[in-house]
Amino acid sequence: LISRPGVRVRLVGEGTRRPALEARNAELGSPAEILGPVHGSAVAQQYAWADTLVVALRPDWPSFRHTVPSKTYEVLAVGRHVTGLVTGEAARTLEAAGGAEVIGPDVDDLVRHLTALADDPHRTDVGAGGRDWVRRHADLPAVARRYERLLRRVAGR
Repeated sequence: LISRPGVRVRLVGEGTRRPALEARNAELGSPAEILGPVHGSAVAQQYAWADTLVVALRPDWPSFRHTVPSKTYEVLAVGRHVTGLVTGEAARTLEAAGGAEVIGPDVDDLVRHLTALADDPHRTDVGAGGRDWVRRHADLPAVARRYERLLRRVAGR
């Protein structure tokens, strides 16, 4: 995949698997660019660079079936295509939002998916679906108001 003209892979941030990824990347001749964490406007620059943004959670931790990484909402809000290597609630969120594709958890699944995106780049044109979904369902002030109403109802006030 990486040997194809115009295809570049960039990994940004930290994670429990970073040392293994760096070692494997070195074994392969360092075809992927691996950056450390970025902050502020540098995050937006990375999002703008990418054709698809990957949200991944380990499939072997049962608690991750009930977890939605906060970056999920962020990447949907920026209006970029999202590739999700997730299950459970995170997968349901991406599928409901649109502009995202949930794939299997294996490296081979990711390679097949990225190859398909490289073959048909228009698949990454997602429009405003993700942004609209975040505005309707994950806008912080709106979520806070819904949470407050729920707490008041539970407390009987």
